[in-house]
Amino acid sequence: FDQAAIEVRDASQPADLLTALPQVTGLPGNETATLGATARGDNASVSLRGIASSNTLMLLNGRRLVPHPISQGEAGVPTLSTNVNQLPNRGLERVEVLRDGASSVYGTDAVAGVVNYVTRRSFRGTELSLRYGVTRYGDGDEYRATLTHGLDFAQGRGRAMFVVDYYDRAAMYARERAFSA
Repeated sequence: FDQAAIEVRDASQPADLLTALPQVTGLPGNETATLGATARGDNASVSLRGIASSNTLMLLNGRRLVPHPISQGEAGVPTLSTNVNQLPNRGLERVEVLRDGASSVYGTDAVAGVVNYVTRRSFRGTELSLRYGVTRYGDGDEYRATLTHGLDFAQGRGRAMFVVDYYDRAAMYARERAFSA
């Protein structure tokens, strides 16, 4: 995904950004997997090519990210995987996906592949992004506000970028849909 594709996708959560890829076969740690029965807040993990999410290596600017402190079960096997929703949706230059196994380079946690979030190093200034959404049934209101700020310091020898994100989504109950009531 380059920056233009990220803007067009306009994902509400970082996990939603990756679901556009055909190699992402599921979000096994997401609350939608079992209609909220096993939801653990904002945690979401990515499964590349149907292999357990603990075998997909998540990187930020080429550096490994720690796994979420709570394990989850995938096909009866406990796994530790990175919470994708801790990554930003804004301030990104691109998202690189190595969809083939990379265990010879990165180790066993990259058997399914590697996802690398690359931040914008040349961003200077301030950007505010607002988003509102609602389902066609009038529920599930979704609010998102993101403030991105990039600056130079130390006479241009250093750069910093801050991304502050607020996200709120109202509940959608299965009992309020005709197909699941």
